[in-house]
Amino acid sequence: MWLKPVIYSVLAFLLALAVIYIDLDAFLLIGRTADDSLKKSIWELYIYSMEKFDSNELKDIDQIYLNEKKRELSTVLGIAL
Repeated sequence: MWLKPVIYSVLAFLLALAVIYIDLDAFLLIGRTADDSLKKSIWELYIYSMEKFDSNELKDIDQIYLNEKKRELSTVLGIAL
């Protein structure tokens, strides 16, 4: 049945998106109390996480949310965009 692979693909994408959302919240939580060296590592981990994610598949609302979180994280970590 052709529908099964489509459903699995959609579920995998949604799971990946949920993991990114959770990661961002964790990065923000840790970054608020981290020292400068840890903040740099958090930013590098964020970049690594986002490189593995195909943002071209995102809906506009998800892209807006992720951009807002990126700005918030960069502010918390003291990273200039």
